Amino acid sequence: MLKKRIIPALLIKGSSIVKSIKFDEHRIVGDFISTSKVFSKRFADEMFILDIDAYKNENINYANIFEISKFCNMPLTVGGGIKKFEHAKKLFENGADKVVIRTSYFENKNIISDIAKYYGNQSVIVCMDIKLNNNRLMMYDNNSSNFLDPFNEIKNIENLGAGEILINFVDLDGTMNGFDINFLNKMNDKTKIPLIAMGGCGSKKDFLEAFNTGVEAVAAGSIFFWIGETIISIKEYLYKNGVNVRLN
Repeated sequence: MLKKRIIPALLIKGSSIVKSIKFDEHRIVGDFISTSKVFSKRFADEMFILDIDAYKNENINYANIFEISKFCNMPLTVGGGIKKFEHAKKLFENGADKVVIRTSYFENKNIISDIAKYYGNQSVIVCMDIKLNNNRLMMYDNNSSNFLDPFNEIKNIENLGAGEILINFVDLDGTMNGFDINFLNKMNDKTKIPLIAMGGCGSKKDFLEAFNTGVEAVAAGSIFFWIGETIISIKEYLYKNGVNVRLN
């Protein structure tokens, strides 16, 4: 049985690590390289580097990814600004192990199958930004304000060849109020693709509740910056509560 994963999610804005609340109110919490080095030593199972300006600015900082890859002792997943296959290819050449596709799902779905065919399904994650719209949780495109039914799209994502789906709760981002457990349960019932939960984690119990829905991983940021929990303390708690995690 595969072990469940704890993933620090680092949001990049320029040369800084930032934290947001509901995709807004970005606060600088550290330097990009030094913060990445800290998390590389903390028993994480993977690291997310998500550049929130790269798509808008049409500028992926490949040099930063290469720098991180030299000391990162875990799989490195990179998102932001990936509009075509060549962008993903260059990220892999500079040390990324996986890429996250978000906005391009709305604009160029074929990029997912292109990456999966060349590098394997495990190399590409599709991010579903989930936001409330007319009293329904919908898949949201932050750039165009388009909304799609996530329960319909999940089959399309499977068929395109994605290896994992990142469920990112926009309205819970940075609130530390926990995940939408009911939604995670429904999504797990709809697919066999591994799911990653992100957006809202504020306690060790939130990790446990998410894993109890069947997700394979939890990505978080605020709990590490504002609460002070460590990855090892969270893993010890999860292990004591029956979750199969890597402790060393």
